[in-house]
Amino acid sequence: MNNNPASLLFNLTEAVAATIKKAATDGVILASDEKVEQRIKLCYDCPELDKNLTRCNICGCFMKTKVRFESSLCPAGKW
Repeated sequence: MNNNPASLLFNLTEAVAATIKKAATDGVILASDEKVEQRIKLCYDCPELDKNLTRCNICGCFMKTKVRFESSLCPAGKW
């Protein structure tokens, strides 16, 4: 996992920009409860998840938060 603060800030900036764009386009910010549940299940089944921190070893995001945003994407392409 890349713990470089600049890299983590870049990932956060990209996520915020995508969320704002999605909200401006169709008014959707948060994913449905069903989608959140499906996404987090896929994360827990993934070997790249640090289950102690619920943090992705690829992008460094805390997945319990990331899965809630409609515009978020899995860095491994699983959702």
